[in-house]
Amino acid sequence: MSISSPSALGTAVAGIERVVDDVAEKLRTLHDHLHRISAVDCRTVEGGLDGQETPREAHNGDMGVKSDRPRPFWMPDVPDPEARGEPPSRLPDRVDVAVVGAGIAGGVAALLLARAGASVALLDGRAPGRGATGRSAGFLIRGTADHPDRLAAAIGRERALALWRFTADSVELLVRLVDEERIDCALRRDGGLVLALDEDERRSVEASAGFVREGELWSAAEVEHRAGFVGATVGWFRHQDCVLHPFRLAGGLAAAAKRHGACVATGVTVHAIEDGPGGTTVRTDRGGIVAGTTLLAVNSALPMLEPSFRDTIQPVRAQMHATAPAAPGTRLPWPVYAHHGFEYWRQEPSGELLFGGCRWAAEPDRECGVRDDSCASQGVFDAQRAFVGRHLPAFAALPVTHRWTGIMAFTPDGLPLVGAVPGAARRLVCAGWNGHGLALAPLSAALLVDGILGRPGASPPEMFDPGRSLG
Repeated sequence: MSISSPSALGTAVAGIERVVDDVAEKLRTLHDHLHRISAVDCRTVEGGLDGQETPREAHNGDMGVKSDRPRPFWMPDVPDPEARGEPPSRLPDRVDVAVVGAGIAGGVAALLLARAGASVALLDGRAPGRGATGRSAGFLIRGTADHPDRLAAAIGRERALALWRFTADSVELLVRLVDEERIDCALRRDGGLVLALDEDERRSVEASAGFVREGELWSAAEVEHRAGFVGATVGWFRHQDCVLHPFRLAGGLAAAAKRHGACVATGVTVHAIEDGPGGTTVRTDRGGIVAGTTLLAVNSALPMLEPSFRDTIQPVRAQMHATAPAAPGTRLPWPVYAHHGFEYWRQEPSGELLFGGCRWAAEPDRECGVRDDSCASQGVFDAQRAFVGRHLPAFAALPVTHRWTGIMAFTPDGLPLVGAVPGAARRLVCAGWNGHGLALAPLSAALLVDGILGRPGASPPEMFDPGRSLG
């Protein structure tokens, strides 16, 4: 190429910069697809798992202000959401299975084991639901955080379709458990809405709807009319998606497990898991428990008990806020995902808007590596309010009543870790949900339970094998 003048040179340089910016944006999008937020059940502390964390490896850019202490919308009657649970007077000496982590994965596993007659101890530093399960948006929707066609590009169409079907079956399992155990978690199955915000995402959403053969597409005008959202390029309505009250769900699963005979022990710090001739020994600050099998459902805290996963699991902080109730007549009955899952919201029947996302505003790391859920990012909150102001005018002027955060877990390939620790058949992991713990965890936990009980048949998908990440 020949450049003969300064103006031509400037034009060429500008063109090159645009190309570089476009490539950089595509790389960021790919990175975000592979690293989605997920849910955490226990907190990471120096020396064990506990409800009283001293933050480590915390985000240095925008940690938020501790004086404005986050208060999860879901926990109005909890004086201190970060406090330890009430420890038991004593722990059992021996159980068939020790489950560490009382969030969605641990709660489902403990319940199914207890219903089958196994002796179970469910351990957590906090009370059930005070970790990331109870701090989530409560979306029970199929798929992963990003659109199915993008997942298919990353892992292959066959595996992406299998994963969609897996989450559909997992949702059905949890809905059935909630019904059978009469868990009062305000589960509503009114469908869910996925929105595209630009032309590239519009093409992705349309391709995804055709790929999984599910739902219906709405025009931008229909989205604005039905959902009150200004600025979408297309909407994808899926009829089988749900919402629920995640704090009540986690508490209800633990209570149901206890009714069926499980020992539910909160306020317990787990220091280590040791292999022995009879299975495993769980070392805690309340003594040791000998367990035939130990199941680690601790999500981002997994590397504390299984250091081999230190380079596989990355904590990420997500943030939400809630508003005062909207005026009567402003009603959004569905959970909504937008911008490849970076923004998400729902409205309660009582009128409050619950909005999450915008962690991209916490540059440079987008809240990656943050372990502290006792404070919130002001930059993320400002970006959330700006998004609501631009796109959800019916809610823009409502005062904010709650702000809160939860610590989640990424894996490099965007898939969970479900199965035995390599070389340790009695130590199982069920973690790394990449933004969709409520949908992925129930069936994952159930399949591990089937294996523990020696039931023939299905096992976790091979793509979830924890050994894949250790090479």
